Amino acid sequence: MKKIKKLFLLIGLGATVGLIFTSLTNRSEMKLIHKTTRFVVAEMDNKSIIIKDPFLEKELKLKGIKIPPVLQNQFEGKTVVKMGDPLFPKAFKEIYLKLNMGESAYEWKEQSSSS
Repeated sequence: MKKIKKLFLLIGLGATVGLIFTSLTNRSEMKLIHKTTRFVVAEMDNKSIIIKDPFLEKELKLKGIKIPPVLQNQFEGKTVVKMGDPLFPKAFKEIYLKLNMGESAYEWKEQSSSS
């Protein structure tokens, strides 16, 4: 019985190490592209978002993203999420893009890359 437990422990450790290695070496990058102009508005990876449009970046740095009262519980009760906040990428995708940018004019394109 002890050998079986050790075997499962080793399999679990191997899988964990494999997942960590994969997450460190491969990252999924998303680009928000305007469908008509093909302009890349933003790039997002697992942890952050980079705004490529200088006018949009300036606006978001100054004002942040206002969170509707009905959604504030999903954003730690915050009324505004500023750039640099770990919740900013989520707020950008789930609120700003949908309510302020006309989501149908844009598409997210996934690109995998190795670090």
